[in-house]
Amino acid sequence: MKASVTTELGIMYQEDGKERLSKQRMTNVVENPAEEDILALGDVFDNLAPQSAAVVSVVETVATEYVK
Repeated sequence: MKASVTTELGIMYQEDGKERLSKQRMTNVVENPAEEDILALGDVFDNLAPQSAAVVSVVETVATEYVK
């Protein structure tokens, strides 16, 4: 049997002077969030981020458990 366990969103942002992207994670997100809502979350973080950082993307990670 397939059971959804968790959905997590990761906001990926680029900071000035850093080569690698940084990530801010949000755990325990509603199951199957709408694409528009995910993108809107990225906009919110972009507005709240310091001038030296810019949101690049939002990554959705879904953990699923399979039980016999």
